[in-house]
Amino acid sequence: VLSSDRLEQFIADNDIQIAMVTTPADAAQDVIDRVVAAGVPAVLNFAPIGATADQPVILRQVDLSTELMTLSFYLDKS
Repeated sequence: VLSSDRLEQFIADNDIQIAMVTTPADAAQDVIDRVVAAGVPAVLNFAPIGATADQPVILRQVDLSTELMTLSFYLDKS
């Protein structure tokens, strides 16, 4: 785990292509903005917000609560 102060440098040093954002909702958009500005071309957001990006980027949302409910549904059926 690294300090968020080093986020942009870590991205530059490691040629990061996909960022997974798993922050609390109130921090997610800021983190997404930072990783996109640092040049990450794809973001998978797990935070419960409707995230946006002001640059061309692949931005996908994962609604974890819906996914858990779906799994529970299938478990009940088996």
